[in-house]
Amino acid sequence: MKRLTSCVFFLFTFCISLAQEVKTTIVVDSAQVKIESSKANINEKKSQLKSDLQDQKKISRQQKKNDNRATDERRELAKEQRKLKKEQKRTQKENRTISNDNEKRNDSKKREIKLNQRLMNANKDLVKLQEKFEKKKNKGNMTAVVNSKFEVKITKKQLEVRKIEEDIANLKKY
Repeated sequence: MKRLTSCVFFLFTFCISLAQEVKTTIVVDSAQVKIESSKANINEKKSQLKSDLQDQKKISRQQKKNDNRATDERRELAKEQRKLKKEQKRTQKENRTISNDNEKRNDSKKREIKLNQRLMNANKDLVKLQEKFEKKKNKGNMTAVVNSKFEVKITKKQLEVRKIEEDIANLKKY
C-alpha cells in the first residue's frame, strides 16, 4: 500500500506539475498574444500619427500659401485704395477750382448785369436830358448860362455812360 500511495502521490504530483506547466504555457501564450496585439496597435497608431503629421504639414503649407496670398491681396488693395484716395483728392481739388471759377463768373455776370442796368438808365437820362435841351433850344428863350449848364450836364452824362461802358469792357476781359 505504501507503494500504491507513493504511486498515487507521484501521479498526483506529476498531474499538478503538468497542469502548472500547461497553465504557464497558456498564460505565456496569452501574454504573447496581448503583446503582439499591443505591437500591432502601436504600429497602427504610429502610422496614423505619421499620416496625421504629413496631413498637418500639408495643411500648414497650404495655410501659409493662403496667408501669403491674402497678404498680397491686402497689399494690392491698400495700393489701390491709396491710388483712389489720391484720385479723389485730385478730383476734389479740380471741383473746388471749377466751383471757384464758376463763382467768379457768376459774380462777374451779376456785376455786368448791374452795370448794364446802370448803363441803360444813364442812356435814358442822357436821351431825356438831350431832348429837354433840344426843346428849350428850339423854343429860343435859352440864355448862354442855361445853355452852358445843359451842355455840362450832357457832357457829365456822356462821361458817366463811357465810364460804365469801360467798366463792362473790363469785366468781360476776366
